[in-house]
Amino acid sequence: MHWFDRAVILSIFIFSFTSLAWSDMPEIIADQTKEAEVLSSPTVVLDSKTQQANRLESQAIESIDADQMEEGLRLMQQAIEIDPSAVRHMNYGSILFGNGVVDFKNGKKHEAVRLFKQAEDQLSQAIAGFDPQANAAFVAQAYFLLGEIYLNAYNDQDMAHDFYYKSLEYYDNTSARDAIEQLRLVHK
Repeated sequence: MHWFDRAVILSIFIFSFTSLAWSDMPEIIADQTKEAEVLSSPTVVLDSKTQQANRLESQAIESIDADQMEEGLRLMQQAIEIDPSAVRHMNYGSILFGNGVVDFKNGKKHEAVRLFKQAEDQLSQAIAGFDPQANAAFVAQAYFLLGEIYLNAYNDQDMAHDFYYKSLEYYDNTSARDAIEQLRLVHK
């Protein structure tokens, strides 16, 4: 499978999971997501800012699904301004990453790099905001995406390796393990 395809699948996975599509997600990740459990629990009363940000994020998803990407990105930015949770940064970083992959595939290298830099910033903020013990799977996925960006967009194999390895420190991420093996084979 080509890196573009893996990246798009992964960003869809992350986007779907953090949008609380529980029935489609692996049990192990559901166990590690206290923040997402709180957001999905019908007995938890969310403050008005969180509710407003949730509405904006839902509207962002609807806009993106309707091929109104710019509107979706604008709404995600607004949601983050209101409630800058790690999950929202992860969602936004994943969306930017996916858009960067599409632009990269379509030969828009400069636009792709701009999006990858924004994704890198959002993913870094997500990592900083997550509780690494409670949200190890999310932290691992964010580091994996950073590795993909550094390997494929910036052609920096050393940094990519470091990010893949960091991903494995948090969670046994098969994609990160495979990426490290591919790097090892290239260096033979």
